[in-house]
Amino acid sequence: RKSSLHQASDSDSDDETPDLPVKAYADPDSQFLTCEGVDIHYKMMAPPPMPSEAEGSMLENTAQTSPAAVVLIHGFGGGVFSWRHIMHSLAMRCGCRVLALDRPGFGLTERPYRHSFPQANNPYALHTQVKIILSLCTQLGLERVLFVGHSDGALLAVMCAAALMERSSAVPAAMQKPVKVAGLSLISPNMSSEMVPTSTRLLLQTKLGRQMLRPLLRSEIGEVAIRRAWHDQQKLSREVLETYKTSLHVEGWDRALYEVARLKGEVEASELVHLFQVAAGAPVLVLFGAHDRVVSARKGATVANQFPGSQTVVVPNVGHLPHEESPVAVVGLLSHFVADCLVTRKPTHPPPTPPQMSAGGAGAGGGGREVSSSVGSDSGVGAMEDMSNIGASPHNSRKP
Repeated sequence: RKSSLHQASDSDSDDETPDLPVKAYADPDSQFLTCEGVDIHYKMMAPPPMPSEAEGSMLENTAQTSPAAVVLIHGFGGGVFSWRHIMHSLAMRCGCRVLALDRPGFGLTERPYRHSFPQANNPYALHTQVKIILSLCTQLGLERVLFVGHSDGALLAVMCAAALMERSSAVPAAMQKPVKVAGLSLISPNMSSEMVPTSTRLLLQTKLGRQMLRPLLRSEIGEVAIRRAWHDQQKLSREVLETYKTSLHVEGWDRALYEVARLKGEVEASELVHLFQVAAGAPVLVLFGAHDRVVSARKGATVANQFPGSQTVVVPNVGHLPHEESPVAVVGLLSHFVADCLVTRKPTHPPPTPPQMSAGGAGAGGGGREVSSSVGSDSGVGAMEDMSNIGASPHNSRKP
């Protein structure tokens, strides 16, 4: 089914399409909660109720109300829709709830005007978004979470994990029970806090530039960045392109982009080192695409090296969005990681078997070795044991 968000874009993709309020695009399963004064759009997937042996009645599935959940955090230009291929499967395989939200400035989350909030609580700033995500977890009654972050969303995932693990000021006062971080998965991690490309940032500095940017981003020129994120262009259909471009038709999208662009160097190098040190106390799984042109395998390996004992997997035949190009493989890898860290039972199915994996050139020194491995091995972790060395120092490898 095409979402209402996509249908609106599909009818007319030029600059004459009017911007509409966020809730005009909401899907039937869209939900909204106010966190830190901002209306946050999110979706929650949970396994269905289990059938009772007595007269075929339905019993309450504790997973539907369980205080444990996987929390998915998208990167720049993404949204809840970015996880559409893995949310349901991950919930079914793991038997737990899976939560995805739109960060301020993206998707269907509110885009506040600059003067409607104090700068100390700027919803477009990463430190405020940590508060927003933790507030959402609190309001949903979560007590154990496993954060999954993509691209710069990986930085936000690390910040959320570190805030909970050291009980920083970002933790909501309303959080009566400490939320435990069960694990952390970083997909194509980009640890830069400056998300907006330089060329776009320059155009946003002037009124004329902002006027030029609207039609440019909505045109084929704006598709260049999207295409660069895919390895297999045949998987990047017109429908997928329009899905990613539809947020450019949500009311206030250009204003929000300007607010995001105004933020520079939010996370200093010293703070990043501290975040890594704190978050390293949780189990960590790092995934990156073998053909990522946005965040290279070398950079992904550098991030993995910051987490001693982390598992590192290079996903073959994909670019910057493994969960878009190879969702079955990503669900397989994540489900076993979630089973080890968050839930008490193993996934209901073995993980997928991807094609032969080549790690050539992916290592930190560029001297990667060939790895022929099946992610669908008996225990589902044999491949991880082999691939954990890709792009990482030997002391950073451990059995999952």
